[in-house]
Amino acid sequence: MKNLAKRTAKNSSRRTIERVAQKSHRTSLRRKNLILNQDKIDRAREIFGVTTDTEAIDLALDAANDLALFRAEVDTGFKNLLGKGGFTDYFPPLSNT
Repeated sequence: MKNLAKRTAKNSSRRTIERVAQKSHRTSLRRKNLILNQDKIDRAREIFGVTTDTEAIDLALDAANDLALFRAEVDTGFKNLLGKGGFTDYFPPLSNT
């Protein structure tokens, strides 16, 4: 019975990795051993409606990338708006450190 549970868990994690690879259309997947806050992972699983930690982390990383792209787009828009007048920038520029 233990062997069946191990095989099922192994097959389940393999299917999860394959599903994440298909969803993300990435060509390189790497196994990582990280120390992460489980509460944050659980919250990500809840937000994205997925069942595995791998899927939650992958989607959270995609969301972080999308947010960075959106922020850059907004910054460009504000810079263009500043050049036209009638707008005061009260926020300091982000440092790239």
